[in-house]
Amino acid sequence: MGSRNKLLYMHNFQRNGVVGSLVKIECKRTASNDEHEAGPSPKLLKPTEPSTSKVNIKLNHEYLGENFIEPFRKSWDKDLEFTTDTKKVQLLTQPFKVCAMQDFLEDGSAIKDIIDDMLKVKWSRKQMDLYELFQSVDLSSIELPVLQTFMEYMKTTVMPWMERLSGIKLKHVSASCSMYNCGDYLLLHDDLVSDRQIAFVYYMSPWEGVETWKDDMGGALELFNTDKDGYPNFPTARKFNPRNNQLIFFKVGAKSFHQVAEVTTLDYPRLTINGWFHGDENSESSRVLPVNFPDKFVAPVDVECCLEQFVNENYLRDEVKANIQSQIEDESEISLTGFLLPDVYQQITRDIESIDSSEWVTKKPANGQYYEVLDLGKLTGSLQAFVEFLSSKVMFQLLHEYTELDLAGLKSTEPKVTIEIQKWNKGCYTILTDNSSNSKNMLDVILYINASENVGVINYIAQDGEDEDDVGIIYGEDNNYKDQNPVLLTLTPMDNTLNIIYRTEGTSRFTKYVSKQKWQIYASLAFIIVVIVIGVPMWWKTTEVYRVSLAYSAIRNLKATSIRISCRIGIYTSDPARSSLLVQELKSQFENEGYFNIKFEQITNVPEADTARTPVALETLIKKKFTLNPGDFLFFEWSKLKDDILLTTERSALINSETSAAQIAVLLKGSLLQTSKINSLINGDERLGYQSTPPHPKYDVLISVINPRPDLMDFHWDVKVSAEMYLGSYLNHLQNLSEYTLKTQWRFQVPFEFQPKQIRDTSLLGRHYAVTEDALPHIITSIEKNLGSGITDNPCINLVIYIPPCDIAPLHIYKNSGEKSSHNNIDAFISEKWGSVVIHNPPAQLCKVANEHGTKIHFDIKSRDVMQIFLAHLMILTDTTVKVNMPGVKMTEIDEIAPKSWEYDIYVRNTCVKYLTTTIHTLQSLVQLLGDISYIVINDEVGKAINDAYVKIGIAEEYLKENNLHLATEYARMAFVASEQAFFDASLLAQLYFPDEQKYAIYIPLFLPIMVPVISSLAMIKKYFFGKKDNDIKLKVN
Repeated sequence: MGSRNKLLYMHNFQRNGVVGSLVKIECKRTASNDEHEAGPSPKLLKPTEPSTSKVNIKLNHEYLGENFIEPFRKSWDKDLEFTTDTKKVQLLTQPFKVCAMQDFLEDGSAIKDIIDDMLKVKWSRKQMDLYELFQSVDLSSIELPVLQTFMEYMKTTVMPWMERLSGIKLKHVSASCSMYNCGDYLLLHDDLVSDRQIAFVYYMSPWEGVETWKDDMGGALELFNTDKDGYPNFPTARKFNPRNNQLIFFKVGAKSFHQVAEVTTLDYPRLTINGWFHGDENSESSRVLPVNFPDKFVAPVDVECCLEQFVNENYLRDEVKANIQSQIEDESEISLTGFLLPDVYQQITRDIESIDSSEWVTKKPANGQYYEVLDLGKLTGSLQAFVEFLSSKVMFQLLHEYTELDLAGLKSTEPKVTIEIQKWNKGCYTILTDNSSNSKNMLDVILYINASENVGVINYIAQDGEDEDDVGIIYGEDNNYKDQNPVLLTLTPMDNTLNIIYRTEGTSRFTKYVSKQKWQIYASLAFIIVVIVIGVPMWWKTTEVYRVSLAYSAIRNLKATSIRISCRIGIYTSDPARSSLLVQELKSQFENEGYFNIKFEQITNVPEADTARTPVALETLIKKKFTLNPGDFLFFEWSKLKDDILLTTERSALINSETSAAQIAVLLKGSLLQTSKINSLINGDERLGYQSTPPHPKYDVLISVINPRPDLMDFHWDVKVSAEMYLGSYLNHLQNLSEYTLKTQWRFQVPFEFQPKQIRDTSLLGRHYAVTEDALPHIITSIEKNLGSGITDNPCINLVIYIPPCDIAPLHIYKNSGEKSSHNNIDAFISEKWGSVVIHNPPAQLCKVANEHGTKIHFDIKSRDVMQIFLAHLMILTDTTVKVNMPGVKMTEIDEIAPKSWEYDIYVRNTCVKYLTTTIHTLQSLVQLLGDISYIVINDEVGKAINDAYVKIGIAEEYLKENNLHLATEYARMAFVASEQAFFDASLLAQLYFPDEQKYAIYIPLFLPIMVPVISSLAMIKKYFFGKKDNDIKLKVN
């Protein structure tokens, strides 16, 4: 760490583990409430129906007469014990002045009304070093009638009466409701704060048979003696068990140390109204504060030892040390499991367990800590060697390498260490006091031995500089101690795990109170019985899985390579011998095209063929003899043709008398059948350059007109009409395969986010602006977020026209080669799988006037120029255009906005193959998932969709073999839709059930709150009944 030390309170983290024996090491260097609404259960608290009559809160008349007050007052003043004849009142003077008064209220039935109001109180859970309990706010702020009446009576009647009993001038009273459930407690303290004079506790336990609690129920008010230095010590001097309608009050002073013993009954809560009578500043306001650990620090010793004798070799490797240092630097703590060698750890454990109980000394004072320690000076054997190792320079060097703290090396300045071996049993604890926070940066090193459940859990907190112990329970009115002192780290121990924690100045720690736990045994047994005997069988039955039967084997055996595409290629020449030769040569060329079943047919004996004067007339005559279906193609000879091959708009091509079979084969393979692309689609091989993108049954085509400066430009364009005229008719030809929805929108004040470069020229404006090819992706990113194309579930093809404002117009696209790309003052670019952008520059004449006079320009968009570009881009984006780059081959001009018939056949064929291959892969992935994970529900809809997709794949493949391209594509499309419906059906995730061992793995997030206590309870029960010691040894080194 060095100068880069991080403050512990910057991190908030917690680890879970098994608690155990602890070794705590702290090294220092001289430097260059979880609050929630809760409360008593109505079933638990409510003994009977509340009284319907007016509540009668009145002090017992026996205590109001002078024959009681005078003798009581004399005894109080003279520090004499006092008892009434009925034994209902008992005043004690040792260990300090305290009075127990039975039948405090005249009418005990009023307790039912008080408890009825307590059911409505907003309870806060208080958890910290000193306590765990539920508490209300101060009664003066509670608007509940009975509690208000009680509080008012305490102010107006009880406080003056208390003044007469004690002779102390009282000014006001504060009180709140407290509830201790099983396991709750309040540790040793003295209540001495500011102006508190008398503390009181009023008990309520109206349940039949438990009006007075027994010792084994816990919850007693325990009082402590103090030594000559004013420190309290165990054992308890006196105790008072909870008793219905009993008031206990005592004089708050420097010796008024007391605690509430842990409640050990599961059946009833400890209910009280407690508080203080306040007066002038308490004359005993100087509080005795405990002296906290550590007691003293010593310099490291130079002993002959080596790390390999004690430490696991994994923690001595350089790369592990670097990782440890990195984590400590980031999180200020780390836990190193299995730190000691197994033999060393086991020997230390045996030696510590063999130490006689008489050699353990209780750590004092009790208002700071309560646990046992060993005298390190009396250690011998392996324990002595181990302690010497921990305080050695070798250990300091290792910690320096772990933390980069100045504990060793040239920069170290008198590093010191203190070591303590602690034993923790039931009832042990440490408490935060005014001296709890360390005044310097320290390194805690803690090792647990013989770990036990919830024994020796350490919490680290960051205290404010002016923090005191005065929380609402003990020292303040209604402070939220936990909010002021948040827990930064909870250290839950594990055997043979070295915990290293870097504590900065002002950080405090405490070890949580160790519960008596006996009550937990019975609670755990009951809990386990309910979970295992009732819960597990019920869960097992309710998690049975419903699964529709599927053709797993058949679907797994599906292969895209089984696809066969049939078509007919007709060949006609005036010379039958030549056509026969062409057919034979073409058959030879296509022998190895495995996915195509091509039937080459020689066409002969065409009547009146010699009379045909035009290619169209000849083609008409040939088609009477050779019927063309979708996917078929015709080559016929026209002797006057100058080119080798001329492709028509229909499913035919003209050849001249010199055209060879090789030329026809190249055209078929490369353009008309696209055999390489089909091979790539079926095999999923993208190395050939054909990226197979999954098809979709629905698409949105969105035309967006962007005017970035509507204040400077006003252009007119009926984009909807133009879109329908140019693009709508084209898309209508594709609707049989995918549904295209044409949409238009205008967007304003959407700029291109790029930096245009000005280039001087000889144009009217004398300059233009350039955007490079590399900046085009950034332009798409900048405008895409403003188009709103993401609001639909369908894939969207974006067609964007952007009109640059005159201050950056004309705007032209430059290729990376430096060549300008423009046509009719329009620049455009295309992005596969996204769409295209057209930059339409405003007229230069208008911009010149606008730039000179600052006027707004008005102009019209030429639909033909823009839409021709959009149409060309749309053909590319929908994969419906075919480029024929072959010498000697030309195509006839198209007169309508529609794909050529053979182009459409190519599009249909490729789409059919895409549908089939995608569906096969989807079904196989799905059945593999459903087969491997047998606990996923397969409902009727999912099963039907999977089976339908499988059946329709077979039908589509048969139609492909039969040369019925359109029906094959229709069934392939239906198979694709069904497979997608099954794959993305929410029920596959929403209705998961998990049988056998997989249930436990998947249900961990749900069952962890249940299974963790079950497992820990089983471990605790084993320890309890089989005699494992419930103690925790920890070696603590600072």
